[in-house]
Amino acid sequence: MASDLLTRLDMYQKLANLDDVDEIETIAVEFRDRFGELPEEVENLLYAVRIKILGSGTGIGAITTERNEIVITPFEGMRFEREKLDRMYFVGVSTGRFQIRIDTHQPGTDWRETLEKVVKGIV
Repeated sequence: MASDLLTRLDMYQKLANLDDVDEIETIAVEFRDRFGELPEEVENLLYAVRIKILGSGTGIGAITTERNEIVITPFEGMRFEREKLDRMYFVGVSTGRFQIRIDTHQPGTDWRETLEKVVKGIV
């Protein structure tokens, strides 16, 4: 039991140290090999790590939720570049210099896919 816990902690440590999105699938395969089908919580964790890696170096200070929206804000004292934001148009996304909002209940859209596209578009 203790060795199983140490194995899991070791794998989560690997996940925390990733800096390349391509490595996430490698870790996911390793998780599946050792523990079977991944629960939704682990899938969500892998997605969160993916967004964190994609967002590093973009000026994103926080990604939070408010009611039915995902809110992306820059680091304090920074602004999103207007030129980059003007090139982005996604259904259910409103952009500004200090916030980007994604409507998670926009019909016909997948908020996860939209969030990933927005984060990639900020780069």
